[in-house]
Amino acid sequence: MFKQISILLIIFLSGLLLTSAESPNFQKLTRSAEGSARFYTTYDDSKFNIPQDESVCAKFEQLLNDSDVRVASNSAARLSGVHVNIESYRCDPKVIRDFSWTGAESVEKAMAENKREDETMRHQFIGTYSGVTRMYPRRHWRVEPAPITIDLFDPKFRPWFVNAESAPKDIVFLIDYSGSVKGPTMHLIKITMMYILSTLSPNDYFFGVYFNSFFAPVLPCANGTFLPATTSNKKVEAFEFHIS
Repeated sequence: MFKQISILLIIFLSGLLLTSAESPNFQKLTRSAEGSARFYTTYDDSKFNIPQDESVCAKFEQLLNDSDVRVASNSAARLSGVHVNIESYRCDPKVIRDFSWTGAESVEKAMAENKREDETMRHQFIGTYSGVTRMYPRRHWRVEPAPITIDLFDPKFRPWFVNAESAPKDIVFLIDYSGSVKGPTMHLIKITMMYILSTLSPNDYFFGVYFNSFFAPVLPCANGTFLPATTSNKKVEAFEFHIS
């Protein structure tokens, strides 16, 4: 896998979200995407200088608009569609690069084969750091109510993208609760712990322990076991720690 490109296939199967690398369809799309992306390394960016000629940028804009899910109709569902984050410059070298390799014939073929082999597979996505998301099949991207809604979708902030960047972690917080850390030091410890909690995903597990002349769990209700880092569990942990 190339470090500058984050690739993750999302499969909706009978209402369940599957991202297992053991899935044959996942492996097929990953191989196709990596095979296409290997021609676009970090050293190739010089080949994709931001076009100064407006006609060059306009030509790429036309290619992008032809597959943009925000303007595409559902009649082209046999093809993939592209969404570009609103904060990304559409003629940026990285956007052009990621649009190119994600739209390779081999990637399109792998997506179509996955859909044909498993009709319960509703969606397939490839997300990149440049803000490009390629999705199959192509569907019109609805943002409602349109007059007052801004499309802020960015693949980098989606749970499936974040979870793909790092392996699940088991975190143990050992919190010094002695008299020497009272006052500002304890305040900094609390801020640090809450910041670390905010970076954990539901695939991570955590457990907190106070220690002084004795030790005790931050959450007695955890029964001495690790808890999944869900939003509710993190809020309870932070609340218990904050009021202690």
